[in-house]
Amino acid sequence: MPNIAAVLKDEIRRLARKEIREQVGPLRKSMHEQRGTIAELKRQNADLLRRLGFLEQREGKRLAARPPASRGADIRFSPRWVLADRKRL
Repeated sequence: MPNIAAVLKDEIRRLARKEIREQVGPLRKSMHEQRGTIAELKRQNADLLRRLGFLEQREGKRLAARPPASRGADIRFSPRWVLADRKRL
């Protein structure tokens, strides 16, 4: 005849494992979904950083190619020019 204490201990252990599996199952599913979401966000972040670097590089080249703007010392306003501009607008 098996030892009642051992049988009882095994039954308690079996029920505890079953209960733990039921409690942990949804958590594992949620954790798996969150890991997928994190991986997707990391991919999006890397893509956005790559695009930002490209745009910064392109903008830097565009600004470097632009001739330096004068401070307006060579521009003079004349009354004739102002009247012509007003008529045009």
